Amino acid sequence: MRRKAFQRETLAWYVKHGRMFPWRAGKSLWGRDPYQVLVSEVMLQQTQVDRVIPYYERWMERWPTVKRLARARLASLIKAWAGLGYNRRAIYLHEAAIKVVSELGGQFPRTEEELVKLPGVGRYTARAILAFAFGQDVGVLETNTKRVLLRIFFGTNSLGELKMLLGQEVSAHSLCTQRMGEERVPHGDSPENAHLARRESLGNSLRSVSVSRTSSIPFSTASAPNGNSKSIITDK
Repeated sequence: MRRKAFQRETLAWYVKHGRMFPWRAGKSLWGRDPYQVLVSEVMLQQTQVDRVIPYYERWMERWPTVKRLARARLASLIKAWAGLGYNRRAIYLHEAAIKVVSELGGQFPRTEEELVKLPGVGRYTARAILAFAFGQDVGVLETNTKRVLLRIFFGTNSLGELKMLLGQEVSAHSLCTQRMGEERVPHGDSPENAHLARRESLGNSLRSVSVSRTSSIPFSTASAPNGNSKSIITDK
């Protein structure tokens, strides 16, 4: 599948099937508060979306800004996080907020290299902040978006098989895989920057989709360069 067709069909799919979440509220999906992006991305780590939503809403009501979070008592944060699991994430959020406020003047960095210096922020979260808060043209790949790219462009669901195809080490967060995602991001200051969120939504939908139940998925078997159509999404 050609890059432009992939972008166009993903955006069209989202118009019909996309879900709206509180961290996507507003007129656009870019230019959002980086603090809100950080909180949502950290909460969504290893936690299902429907479980995160009420926690996110309560959290943002109580600590709506990075400065408010930096001043909060850690015990209060842990209590608010209770039931969400992996409490260390709340501690990282608090530590990151303190660093942003005390060392960076309350302003989030605008480069991946600086963002990953914040406690608990890895490359995926850093790129999500760059894309969704600052509108930068970067690839944002996690398990679900990786699944979309593997199926559509390589005809496989396996990183191991992709490694054999490309002849190099790959993972969901490897430089090779990130670049693969970056090459397929619409560039420029336009609504198409929201493509990243659309692709994540599509990836979430593919989590439980079998090849026999793909009438709502917009891609065809012609996408696979290796001729493997078994794991490619089909459409009639």
